[in-house]
Amino acid sequence: MKLRIILLMLFLPVFLYGQIVTLYTEDFSNDWKKGAITYGGITPSQPTDGNWSWSNVGSPDNDGGSASSWNDMGFIDGASVMSTNGATSSTLSFRWNDVNNGSTSNRVDWFSKTITGSYMSITASLTYAIGSGSGSNSVWAYYQIDGGSWTLFGSSVNQSTASGTFTSGTLSCSSSIKIKVEALTRDNNAAYVTIDDVLITGCVVVVPSISITSTTNNICVGTSVTFTASPTNGGAGPSYQWKKNGVNIGTNSTTYTSSSLSNNDIISCVMTSNASCANPTAATSNSITNSVYSLSVGGTVSSSQNVYSGDNPNDILLTGKNGSVIKWVSSSDSLFNTSTDILVTNTTLLSGNMGPINTTTYYRAVVKNGVCNESYSSFVEMTIVHPLPIELLYFKGKHTDDGNILEWGTATETNNDYFILHRSGYPIVWNDISEIDGVGTSSFSHHYRYVDKNYINEITYYYLSQTDFDGKHKDYDIISVDNRKFIPELIKITNTLGQDVPVDSPGIKFFHYSDGTIIKRI
Repeated sequence: MKLRIILLMLFLPVFLYGQIVTLYTEDFSNDWKKGAITYGGITPSQPTDGNWSWSNVGSPDNDGGSASSWNDMGFIDGASVMSTNGATSSTLSFRWNDVNNGSTSNRVDWFSKTITGSYMSITASLTYAIGSGSGSNSVWAYYQIDGGSWTLFGSSVNQSTASGTFTSGTLSCSSSIKIKVEALTRDNNAAYVTIDDVLITGCVVVVPSISITSTTNNICVGTSVTFTASPTNGGAGPSYQWKKNGVNIGTNSTTYTSSSLSNNDIISCVMTSNASCANPTAATSNSITNSVYSLSVGGTVSSSQNVYSGDNPNDILLTGKNGSVIKWVSSSDSLFNTSTDILVTNTTLLSGNMGPINTTTYYRAVVKNGVCNESYSSFVEMTIVHPLPIELLYFKGKHTDDGNILEWGTATETNNDYFILHRSGYPIVWNDISEIDGVGTSSFSHHYRYVDKNYINEITYYYLSQTDFDGKHKDYDIISVDNRKFIPELIKITNTLGQDVPVDSPGIKFFHYSDGTIIKRI
């Protein structure tokens, strides 16, 4: 006899959807398992194909024959088989016993491969027969799941030829199954059982999973976002349940789109697989947390101002914004058709950030919240209410043998009535020393000169004032003329707090010289 074992699934890959696969097959179509029972203690011959061995299993009850004992033969097949889950061996055993008086305890038993692995359902089938005898012979087929009771399938008593199939869909990932065939022979001479076409198929367990992605998770409120699901082992028609913060949303679709997300909303998706043998059937995706920014709000700036030409505007304060100030801008028109960036990110635009202005100027803040579009604040208007009566180019003085020479020049003059020169020996009490006529209105430069022969002390201080035809006037910076032969070196300049400041800083300044002289200038 030749035993042929066919391992169909040894190198067959497991596909995504848990399809039915062949776990074990064995064809006995050319094999006969035969044991002889004779009188007189004659030992039967052992099969010679090398696949079987025999052993004496003792003497059964005498059935009334003339012999005093019986020889019973047992055949054991030690062939190895494998299943797709990596199991390594199987034993097929046959036990031949005397069946005198029809004792059902004396049977031929055949046990199949034990199949263990990740299978959710299994179907087993085989054909079998018993023959070559004059008595009543029968066969039975049984299956056993997870060590439970043996259950008959596909056969009936006194049936000499039959086939059987059973299906179970209640297996777990670790279930095992056994199959056996039992034959009862009541022949006084010989009997045999043939077993053909053993086939075990099963459904391989697959584990569904799902991942989701989004077009973006960093958005401005009201922005539309699409989430897309990518399933694994979902089967031909999986279903989807989208969730926001754990609450069901959306429809049964691979995508979910929303334009009403709030900050920190969490989107996820549960996919239910319809793949054969999916276990578990439902899978939950990763979660996507969304950062949602409210719209940028530019806010409101402080009131408009009237500014004298050449002066600095007062500080501008921004309130009521939503977002961060990314810059300020200035423009000569209220529509800001042409603007200049002021790279200040504070909510207060300081006077010094704007500098002196000579024309009406508009200012506003630019605010941006997260990824939302920029927003502009209201604007403040700085209106020039009194243009400069003159554009003073310089005012300087020097000491000569003829006296202190004072000189100044203008680029333009508007309604300029006259200048007055003021003098002091210490810059606290001032005296008017001369009135010099202006040129009225002129777009050309003019130069003025005055010689003071009555200078005071070693250092004399002067400042220049200008008066319009309508009586308005403006004072200009103080200068000093050193009348000494030796001119001390300027050491430093400080403000009223004693801090070192540059010469062009605004406010009261003190000039410190190497000879100890300190000059106060406003």
